[in-house]
Amino acid sequence: MGSIDKNNKGEDVIEIINSFELIFKDKTNDDINSNEIDLQYLTKRLNQQSIILPNEILIGVYEIVEDGLTPSIEFIKVQNGIQEFNELNIGLIFNPLLIQNNNDDIKRDGNFFQIINSKFQEIKSKEAEKIAIDTILNLKENNFNNELENFKQIYQINKKFLYELSSRIEILLQNLPQIKDFNKLRHLNSLISKLNYKINDDLKLNLINFQNNLTFYMEILMILQNLKKLNNLQSQISKIII
Repeated sequence: MGSIDKNNKGEDVIEIINSFELIFKDKTNDDINSNEIDLQYLTKRLNQQSIILPNEILIGVYEIVEDGLTPSIEFIKVQNGIQEFNELNIGLIFNPLLIQNNNDDIKRDGNFFQIINSKFQEIKSKEAEKIAIDTILNLKENNFNNELENFKQIYQINKKFLYELSSRIEILLQNLPQIKDFNKLRHLNSLISKLNYKINDDLKLNLINFQNNLTFYMEILMILQNLKKLNNLQSQISKIII
């Protein structure tokens, strides 16, 4: 169950642009109103919405069904229960399986949903159909599990990549004081700055360049260290000769 909002664009046209779930009261053995909407929550929700989204108002209720396009008894009860908040009292019944199967024979007024109590000539329903499509995705548990597994794999790849990048940056920073080529240092600083905010396909190219630069700087470092060793060795040899 849920509510439907609209954007005021004309008397004969209504556009469904948003929705939110309605909260039922907690079910207890002694609660005779366990199937009623929590009007206290609804009041608070609409008060907040009037400040944040002043152009959106509560216009009705939707229900997602699995058989045909017939509203349930609970749907009618909800409609009656929120009449004081419901400005237009429109009802929409969705069957996501009809959209999934593209069953034109059960279309109502050219749509895969049933409109109840509507005085409008046109209802724009992109958001409404999105609700139904999202429900289809939720029903496809196998696909969801596959997507979850793919997400885990992507996470592991990114985790490994970021760890490797972090390790290389750490090694490089430890050796930066020994590098004498300041032009290359400025280039490297610019590259690291780009890596901090460019999270897209260019990141891979930047990483390759970074690895190449790292190799280059490490080679310079080795040369400097070898030169230092040679100087020390030369000094020792000179002392021996003398």
